[in-house]
Amino acid sequence: MNSVRIIRSKLATLPVLSTLVLIGLLLSSCIDLSQSAGGALTVSNTSPSTLTVTITISEDQSLLHETSQARMHFSSSEITNPNPNTIDFQGKSKIYCNDNTKKTYLNFDGTDYVGTVKTDSNDQYNCAYSWNGGIIGIPTLPQTQLQANIQPDQTHSTLVTINYNTAGGDGCDFRVDATDGTHSASIDSKKNTGSMSGLNISTLSGPGSWVLTRTCKFSSSNAGFASIDETVIATSTNYITWNA
Repeated sequence: MNSVRIIRSKLATLPVLSTLVLIGLLLSSCIDLSQSAGGALTVSNTSPSTLTVTITISEDQSLLHETSQARMHFSSSEITNPNPNTIDFQGKSKIYCNDNTKKTYLNFDGTDYVGTVKTDSNDQYNCAYSWNGGIIGIPTLPQTQLQANIQPDQTHSTLVTINYNTAGGDGCDFRVDATDGTHSASIDSKKNTGSMSGLNISTLSGPGSWVLTRTCKFSSSNAGFASIDETVIATSTNYITWNA
């Protein structure tokens, strides 16, 4: 008799298990969640309000033909595990930037949407996100020219001052890194004054370089997306002979 009861107990659990499996299938079909190569996920709902966007744009202003490297990472708020996550739109949504001469589409590299972009005549990237027939702008900070130069300190022979263009630099961080290949010196500032004084070059000698880096950050939760966090970096590399 005991063996009969055990068999009946196991059979009684089968409808419960079937129901749980059915519920799981229904939930997954609602989200339409699938995984692509490299661990990236795809979802059916790609509306901007569900997306968290992390943007990094870097520009080396020392190049003869200035371009910027843009990276945009998209995470869906509809997926709670994992969160944050990585979304691959698989061509259903597109991201591009427009310098008023052509659109440059960003391509998925397994983690981010990346591309080499340029600013327009107003120092804007004009990036946008398109999905299901809709288009929304992706706000980005302007990328202005640093126009950096160096000059000796008038009172201290071992100190120099770095001058730069203040346009577009409010709220940004500034850093100068100087080197002769062996020794180095640096100075930081969080003030957009147009100059950085007090860089001590007493240990530098011979051929070398100095680099001015401006890092600007921007965050928004009311631009049509769930949230946007952006970092825009500009660098200017200059070659010099120290203590010549």
